[in-house]
Amino acid sequence: MFTLVFVFSLLGLFFYAGYVFSRISRNMSINRIVSKSAEARALMAKDPLRFHASIVYLMASLLKTTPQAKQFDKLEFIGRYIREVCPKEIWNDMLNVLEILTSNSVWEAPYGPEGKIVNKWAFVKGKEDWFYRQKEIYTYGYGFNSVEVAEEFGAILSKDDRRYLAYLLFRVANTDGKITGKGTASEENLLYKLCVKGLKMEKAEFDNLLNSFATGRVEEWYNQHQRGVKYPAYDQLADIYQRYNGAFFAADRIKTPRSSSLLAALLCGCAVSFGLILSAFCLEGNQMYRLVSKGVFLIPVLLFFVVLMKENLTNSTDLYSSGQLLRTRKDDSSKRKGIVWELICAFGVVLFLYYGLTSLLLVAANRAFAKEYWIKRHVTSVYESQPEYYAFLNEKVTAEDFLSKGREDGQVNPVDAFGLMLLRKMSWQNLEKIKNSEQIGCVNIEEPDYDKLKAFLKLPAEDRVHYPIVLKFRIGYYGIICSVSCQIPEEVGNKCTSVGN
Repeated sequence: MFTLVFVFSLLGLFFYAGYVFSRISRNMSINRIVSKSAEARALMAKDPLRFHASIVYLMASLLKTTPQAKQFDKLEFIGRYIREVCPKEIWNDMLNVLEILTSNSVWEAPYGPEGKIVNKWAFVKGKEDWFYRQKEIYTYGYGFNSVEVAEEFGAILSKDDRRYLAYLLFRVANTDGKITGKGTASEENLLYKLCVKGLKMEKAEFDNLLNSFATGRVEEWYNQHQRGVKYPAYDQLADIYQRYNGAFFAADRIKTPRSSSLLAALLCGCAVSFGLILSAFCLEGNQMYRLVSKGVFLIPVLLFFVVLMKENLTNSTDLYSSGQLLRTRKDDSSKRKGIVWELICAFGVVLFLYYGLTSLLLVAANRAFAKEYWIKRHVTSVYESQPEYYAFLNEKVTAEDFLSKGREDGQVNPVDAFGLMLLRKMSWQNLEKIKNSEQIGCVNIEEPDYDKLKAFLKLPAEDRVHYPIVLKFRIGYYGIICSVSCQIPEEVGNKCTSVGN
């Protein structure tokens, strides 16, 4: 029976390790494909959610061009894009992305701990005021990587579509009637990076578009460059996604692999390893030697919280890791670092599971196949330390007193004996060192025995030498002491009574 439990436990561990490392291997394979193949990256853009979310991402990056300004007019235009261009089926996903992008700085949130201004319920209901117009200073806290996202669009879109996307970004910047042009954080500077460096727009064409906004000739520019069969009227917004894909579809696309299932498995592994080690520690609680060190508790606990924090960051604010934006070169780098982190974490979790499993089975087997021994010793003194009571012996009890190196001597059935032998070989515990180090000079006793022995010790030493007490030891299968109890012989008890009287 024991061997069966042992084998199934190991199989469970191997299955878990296989699942975790196969998920990491899959992530490595997909990361290798999408980081080296332009076709694969273009195919990823066929996901309408990722495509539209990346456009909203570029628009939202213009919110940070004026420090400590709400720029609600820009938010209104972004909301118009979601409402008029994005399919209603993905509105909630788009609003989730926008909520992350417009989150307030953690250190400067003027109201509440969340620091969010998007009201998704109001937006879906069609209300105009779908975000909170706070009077306090509001600083957007999200860190953008917008130029690299623009570069991805520059690699997959046609020249006409890239020019129209640049036009949309200019519309966002110009919602307040002007495009700021001073400083590295100005709207003009960011538009230059997004359009010229990212979307591969020619400098002369960029200057022409900028001048049309500065002189109020935007509609004229639009009719000249964009209006016609390809794009709608000036007062309408075009859907670049449908032009790029030909039709709305969400099939046959490569998704950036989400890490949630892997991280959930690592979280479960941390919890199980912690439970195994804690169970082993509690089970051996009344043994005379600790097989499981107290120090190992710190590492699984810390590992558990590290994985937990990583899980929270991935699912809440990291749009790259969650696969909701076009894949960028920076994303490739972060994914490689993430895979290395996953490998280190997976090895740690598997090792702790192995240690916890073998330790628990070792302690359980040692107790399950224990044998009782009786040894006589004289008590020299007793000691009380509430709620414990102790008796000190005149001579220490050692492993030689049991004349046993454990009970691996054929006293169990051959199948269980094989499993117990295999467990001993696989365990990281040095059992021989543990057994040889056991020297018991003080034992726990019950309160009634403490009172009797306290009275008994008042007798003269020459009388007490003839009345030793009996210690009952339970010696485990591997020769490790499971427990020890004190038994006072009847004649000692009579002597105690006589002293008390």
